[in-house]
Amino acid sequence: MYDAVATAHGRLRERAPAGVNTAVVALTDGQDNRSRQPLDALVASLAASGPQEVRVFAIGYGKDASLPAMQRISEATRARAYEGDPVTIEQVFFDLATFF
Repeated sequence: MYDAVATAHGRLRERAPAGVNTAVVALTDGQDNRSRQPLDALVASLAASGPQEVRVFAIGYGKDASLPAMQRISEATRARAYEGDPVTIEQVFFDLATFF
């Protein structure tokens, strides 16, 4: 998951026009299985990403979702992490829309 977030964040930073709100939405169980980049390195990289802001909203989906890691990632980009399930997922996406 960490490598995927880093890649998506980097590509948006490179390609997004200036002044446009951009974001990565990661719908995940929050478990990182095979990333080369550790969580601390990802968070540091996101926090130091510079003036082209790309927020990372993480949605922990499922009963075993690891919310603490997702919160660190989202907070590094001035975004928010959410817990989602079949009952709440629609409201989560409505909440995300308020950031734009």
